[in-house]
Amino acid sequence: MLNQESFLEQSLAKDTQQLWKLQEENYRKELNKVMFESLS
Repeated sequence: MLNQESFLEQSLAKDTQQLWKLQEENYRKELNKVMFESLS
């Protein structure tokens, strides 16, 4: 069983990883949007 500190550390690590993934996804989407707009 996890104590509160370990639980929070794991939760923070998971959330941080998810944030990086979402930021990377948003960056790629924004880049695609700009590229397609420049073609039209």
